[in-house]
Amino acid sequence: MKKRIILDVDMGSDDTVCLWLAMLHRKIKVDGITLVHGNTTMENVRKNIFKALDMINQNGKVKVYEGESSPIKDYGFNTDDDAHGSNGFSGLIYDEVPGKIEEISAIDYLINHVNNNPHKITIIAVGPLTNIAKAILKDKNFAKNIKELIIMGGAENYGNITPYAEFNFYKDPAAAKIVFNAPITKIVMMGYNITKKVFIDHQMEKLLKNSTNLKARFLYDISRSCAKISIESGAAKGATINDAINICYLINKSCVLLQKCSIDIETQNLERLAESKVNYPKKGNCFILKDVNKRKCQQIIFNTIFPELKKEFKKVI
Repeated sequence: MKKRIILDVDMGSDDTVCLWLAMLHRKIKVDGITLVHGNTTMENVRKNIFKALDMINQNGKVKVYEGESSPIKDYGFNTDDDAHGSNGFSGLIYDEVPGKIEEISAIDYLINHVNNNPHKITIIAVGPLTNIAKAILKDKNFAKNIKELIIMGGAENYGNITPYAEFNFYKDPAAAKIVFNAPITKIVMMGYNITKKVFIDHQMEKLLKNSTNLKARFLYDISRSCAKISIESGAAKGATINDAINICYLINKSCVLLQKCSIDIETQNLERLAESKVNYPKKGNCFILKDVNKRKCQQIIFNTIFPELKKEFKKVI
């Protein structure tokens, strides 16, 4: 039986890899896509989602809902890091693809769909948690009806936008705190300190760049900003594909090592704003990513998205 998910995205290059993997893998059924601010403006997010879907011939095959374009609380800090360029796609100029945004909001869709399918829907959240937090605040039953919430965000004892904070949580610390304090049965936090271990290395990058495959070349082009900032910061030796680890975990749990924990988000101490404060009690509803099998994740991702290039990728993975 396919695992039913809602995909909550802010449409940078790694969101695109996550989206493609979820839409194309036989074990996953994407019930709906919700859009949130984060890697770029909502205007760009709207454009990017339909281009990304069109690249895999899936535009019009899944409903898309517009969510929040700003955080629950503005702390007055510049939260942009330009990791995905001026438009989320490394500034790539492309022909826009028409697509339909559903009339109801992402918040109402999340509430209605989860409550109408209690304990059946997994939410994959790979941007700021604004949509999820607002749904929690609006409906008392929403949180407890989620089957599992898998988050790409936060980082244990690490920060990529400040010494303490990861980008997605820093974009909306108040939302992250609301989510981790909610009565959700199971939350999995895929922290950046671990997800950055999976990236598009030089050999893979060369394969994508030189391929005549349109998806491959597109991925190369939209990941240039991420590759540059990852290499310059020393985070990774290529473009990270953080968000797709959430889907790899759903497909094959042996890809990751998780540990039960409790997580709180710092919202008072401005120096450490959005820090993921992790504790390890015997009881708790959270699990945190402790390690990842880089090769296994790369194989799942690239063999699923590029079956026509399976032989080529086998040589470099």
